[in-house]
Amino acid sequence: MTFYKSINPISKLTLTIALMLFLYGILSRLIPIYFFWESLTLSWFVFLIGLILVLVSKIKKRKLKKEGTAIHKIGIGIICFIAIVQIFTFVVLQNSEALKIVKENLIYNDEIIDEIGEIKEFSLIPIGNFSFTSNMNGKSGMVNLRVIVKGESGFKIMFVQSRKDFDSDWRIVRIK
Repeated sequence: MTFYKSINPISKLTLTIALMLFLYGILSRLIPIYFFWESLTLSWFVFLIGLILVLVSKIKKRKLKKEGTAIHKIGIGIICFIAIVQIFTFVVLQNSEALKIVKENLIYNDEIIDEIGEIKEFSLIPIGNFSFTSNMNGKSGMVNLRVIVKGESGFKIMFVQSRKDFDSDWRIVRIK
């Protein structure tokens, strides 16, 4: 509790918002509330911003005391690197042919429709990883995604693996 008292009000507000987004994200799945499910993912980014604000505040205090700040600066660098990688991954996935194929396949998947009804929407922020290769033969790649599928009567978290070989289009390899 002394840590929470020692940080500045903006950092407290940011970390509190991150906690509220996280709790709402959990509750929206448990109740279920079909609104703003992305709050769980967004809480991660708000938390990173809160950590940066805490570290900046600590750096200012340590400079006044003429103490070292290298560890705090390294922490900010690591957090910024993580955030940049996450944002880059999000932008690449949102604009990828692989995500388009995954969504098209999930919309017409009879097992999912039987379980949650007609599909209304997907999560705005798919989570996952990807690898792409490009050479004189063309492009190939593999994408692993976690996509929340929202239907008329429920939701389902789907794990989808998609693959593209040099001589083919994207195709779904596995859905669970």
